Amino acid sequence: MKTFYVCPTGNDKNDGSAVAPFRSVSRALSASRENSEIIVADGWYCEYDTWEIARSNIAIHGAYGARPVISGGVGVTGWEPAGDPGRPGLMRAPLPDKISYARNFYIDGRRAERARGPVVPNVGWNIVDDPDMRFAKKIGEAEVLERGTADIYEGYATSKLQMLGWRNKRDIEFVYDVGWTHCIVPVDDITEDEGGKAFVKMRMPCFRNCLTKGGVQIGSPNYIENAYELLQTPGQWYIDRIERAIYYMPLENEDVASASCILPFAEKFINISGTLDNPVENIKISGLSFAYSSWLEPSNQGYAEIQANMLLGQDKDEYEGPKKAGSAISLSMCGNVSFEHCHFARIGSNAIDIGEGVYGSTINACRFEDISGSGIQIGGFGEKDAHPGDIRKTARGITVSNNHISGIGAEYRGSVGIIAGYVRDVNITHNEIEHCSYSGISLGWGWGIYEPHRDTNFRGAYDGARYAKYDKPAVSMRNSVTYNHIHDVMEKLFDGAGIYTLGLQNGSVICGNYIHDNAFCGTRDPVAQYIRVCLDLPSSEAYDKKGEPISFDGDKLPSRPGFPGGIYLDEASGGFYVSENLVHSVSIPFFLHDTGIKNRRVTNFIFDNSFNVYPDDEAFPADAARNAGIEPEYRGNF
Repeated sequence: MKTFYVCPTGNDKNDGSAVAPFRSVSRALSASRENSEIIVADGWYCEYDTWEIARSNIAIHGAYGARPVISGGVGVTGWEPAGDPGRPGLMRAPLPDKISYARNFYIDGRRAERARGPVVPNVGWNIVDDPDMRFAKKIGEAEVLERGTADIYEGYATSKLQMLGWRNKRDIEFVYDVGWTHCIVPVDDITEDEGGKAFVKMRMPCFRNCLTKGGVQIGSPNYIENAYELLQTPGQWYIDRIERAIYYMPLENEDVASASCILPFAEKFINISGTLDNPVENIKISGLSFAYSSWLEPSNQGYAEIQANMLLGQDKDEYEGPKKAGSAISLSMCGNVSFEHCHFARIGSNAIDIGEGVYGSTINACRFEDISGSGIQIGGFGEKDAHPGDIRKTARGITVSNNHISGIGAEYRGSVGIIAGYVRDVNITHNEIEHCSYSGISLGWGWGIYEPHRDTNFRGAYDGARYAKYDKPAVSMRNSVTYNHIHDVMEKLFDGAGIYTLGLQNGSVICGNYIHDNAFCGTRDPVAQYIRVCLDLPSSEAYDKKGEPISFDGDKLPSRPGFPGGIYLDEASGGFYVSENLVHSVSIPFFLHDTGIKNRRVTNFIFDNSFNVYPDDEAFPADAARNAGIEPEYRGNF
């Protein structure tokens, strides 16, 4: 095995030996062949190039006792008073040469808030209806899944004429939180309209997609973001890309000139990719920290979320499946890849995407914090992933274990701690997941679209000739979610859970997880232990601890913060054994959404769980609670 050395004081013109180390890991990778080791000394590395790994048998790790940081950010210096009399205290600095634009700005490691206006909180499925921000200039209609047709508009009419004078109009963003989704639509222009109104023209096709996508659609924005004119609150910032300047309103007693101020520029740290017939194998990455990355697509194209940080693409048929959001690290067509004892922080997209054709790989004993998107994303989410034709294309045999995952969805609120789509033999075990804007773990996809008996679920929505019908299940099976500690998730959105599932996954297990304190702040609820909601609400049912049916007000449940919050077997879920889980301090401990697919509900077995038994109750299973989460031998890592 050939060994290369990397050091902050090295030089990429060196030979990479211990006495003449390289300066960057990317240079070491270009010099390496198969069977290479790259040892990274302690220090801070600003890597300008993506690590493209297309060869097998490569190990990259920190030197003994070192904790090297791979950074995709640059410092901001040269702060001076902005000189705006309407904004006393506002500071201004030139953009670093490497930065053309950014969606995130960090001060002493803290993610600062972009300039924004007043926020209308989202409640359940409610759509904001602002009488002074009405849809305007209808340009057509489109079919909406299960909802008939929807009108398509160019934008909004408003009497807020001050918006006509706002600078850099194409950088302004309207933000929407509806149910389980978070959407962002940039403005195209703001012009004077007839009747003494201003017309806000929105970015297409993102605006159209947000109006017509399945599930929930948008109304008026919950808030407007990224306008200089909204920059009033301490802790907020704004980039003027025309001036090539950043503005920041310091917090009380904050000296921005002496603070560490960082703007991220890197969108991709690592890409590990082979081919179906020649996959990359045996890649080991350990003992490294990755910090400060970016993802600018939402600023340019917008962000039309379907669910769980999955997007309706520019001109894509929703039936084909969603478009994935960006990721700082991507894997495809590779096997036996491992990330161990790594740290991922202040990431501007998803952290890791384990994509098509990845097998036998592991993420173990890593820490994820302050992530704009999801922590770990596994598999594919479209029709071709549900029925790949060649099982080698399916993400399979993936283990995610002993990781600490926190601060998920810091920017894209529909994001998930760990999400897996159409996958097989995935094992998610002994992780601690906390402080997520949406669900902790999401397993499965598709709502039964690519499965037998679809017509009973979607009431004819996909009966057209161009939609294939399947007489066999999708590829998903034998997945397990076991012994995870999940708490303080569902902090921003609704219709998610500590553990959330979709679709038929025969032979799958949800066992031994401890789930608690997910958004709901009401009194202890000794009654509603288990909710089964059917397609037609009159047949919905609730059960008490003894399994006896009780009455409940189904209309009020979705407005509970973090609803339902515990274990949620959503549409078409089947093939699960759900046992020995502990769930309390959530809206509903167990929620089964039965959409009526023939013989599907009876494939789930729910037994020996502890629902709404609290730590100070005599019957609380304390040993089981202690057994959930990171295993003892790894807890010292965090």
